[in-house]
Amino acid sequence: MKILLTIILAGISPQYALTVVPSNPSIQDLLTDQEFQKYLKRPNYKDRIDLFRKTFELRTHSLRRSIRLAQWEKTVQVLQQFRGLCHYISEESKAVSQKDLRSKQVKQLEIRLRKLIVTLDDLKPAIPFEYYPEFESSAKILRKLRQTLLKQLFEYLSIVHYTTRECICCSKKPLCLKV
Repeated sequence: MKILLTIILAGISPQYALTVVPSNPSIQDLLTDQEFQKYLKRPNYKDRIDLFRKTFELRTHSLRRSIRLAQWEKTVQVLQQFRGLCHYISEESKAVSQKDLRSKQVKQLEIRLRKLIVTLDDLKPAIPFEYYPEFESSAKILRKLRQTLLKQLFEYLSIVHYTTRECICCSKKPLCLKV
C-alpha cells in the first residue's frame, strides 16, 4: 500500500510503474525468436544493421497498433525495445571498419530512425499524459543514435549551422573538410 501511495503521489500511473524493465535487456529479449536466429546467423555488421532496420520498421507498426487499440503496456514495451535496440546498435558500431560504417545499410537505418522520430512526434498527442516521459526518453535516445550514425556517414564533412552558415567545428563561413 505504501508503494502504491508513493507511486500515486509521484504522479506515475501504477500500470506504468509495473511495466518498467531492466535498463539493458539482452538482445534475445528485444528480438523475436525468428529475428534472434537471423541475428545469430549473420555476424556481419551490414547484415545486422539491416536486421535492426527491419526490426525498427516492424516495431513501428506494432507501436501504431498498440496506440490505436489503447494498449498502453504494449506501447511502453515497444518504446523500451526501441531504447534497447539503440544500445545494441551503438555497441555493434564500435568495432567495425570505416567502410562498413558508411554502408548502404547504415544509410537506410538512419532514414528509418528519422521516420521513426517523426512518427513518435506525431503519435505523442494520441497518448495519455503519464506516458509522455516514455515517448520523450525514447525519442531522445533515437535522436542521439541518429546523430551518431550521421557523424559516421559524414565524418570528413563539417556541419554548417542552418542560420549563420558557419561551420560548427571551426566557425568558418564556407564548408571545410576535416583533415
